[in-house]
Amino acid sequence: EFKIMIGLRILGRDSCADDISEFLNIGESTVYPIFKQFVGGCVKYLYTKYVYVPDGEELDRVRLVYEKLGLSGCIGSMDCTHILWHKCPKIMRNNATGI
Repeated sequence: EFKIMIGLRILGRDSCADDISEFLNIGESTVYPIFKQFVGGCVKYLYTKYVYVPDGEELDRVRLVYEKLGLSGCIGSMDCTHILWHKCPKIMRNNATGI
């Protein structure tokens, strides 16, 4: 649980190893291997489950959702994609703008 908390805090709160080191009173040189192990585990167990190109009926459903949101032709997105989204639903606006 301790190692997972370190990984999630770095990813979720954009903390650096120095912040984690001070907060948890552990060495910064200990934080890096823990984070590397956390990310490796995420890749090993979660990547293939969540990162893939949809096909068949799933592709049709995904394409329809994006089309309704004004992103016709889109079948997925990545966190690093930055686009102007005029039709962003009001309920999602804070998530889409970072406000």
